[in-house]
Amino acid sequence: MAVAATKIEIVSEPIEIIRFSVVDIHRHGSWLVPRMLKAYPDLSEPACVSWLKSFAASNEYLFLSQPYAVALFQLMPGYDLIPTQVVQERFVWVDDPKNQDHVLDAARFYTEVYNWVIRLNNIKVVIVDENTDVPRDLISSVMVEGHKCRLTTREMSFVRVKER
Repeated sequence: MAVAATKIEIVSEPIEIIRFSVVDIHRHGSWLVPRMLKAYPDLSEPACVSWLKSFAASNEYLFLSQPYAVALFQLMPGYDLIPTQVVQERFVWVDDPKNQDHVLDAARFYTEVYNWVIRLNNIKVVIVDENTDVPRDLISSVMVEGHKCRLTTREMSFVRVKER
């Protein structure tokens, strides 16, 4: 006897996404500051807190917060050959990357950045999946299903310069 496959749909309440503020440093600082220090080892703890405050106050950044996650995107200037600006993901982090519910909620940041880019006007590229706890296939699904955009990848080569 064949058993019909059952589709399970998980419906959750929309998570509140707000612009990151100085208050959020106290709410997220216990996990965010150590994570930043690990990702950016040249920073000191006071410099890290200072950076977070400056990101929160700048319109050049889209710095967002959820109860268990934060996201930082930066509006980057173009250059002579490509004068249009781009938006680049700096990080999308969850306090506990193993918590799948929090990761799913963090994927909603990508809808927020898409809406921000539309409001900015004339932005053609958003660089994502650089420093994120959200899996690539989930980012792709948010962009394809929600915005009819395709996630494209390209390889980047670089040389690390050694000090003498």
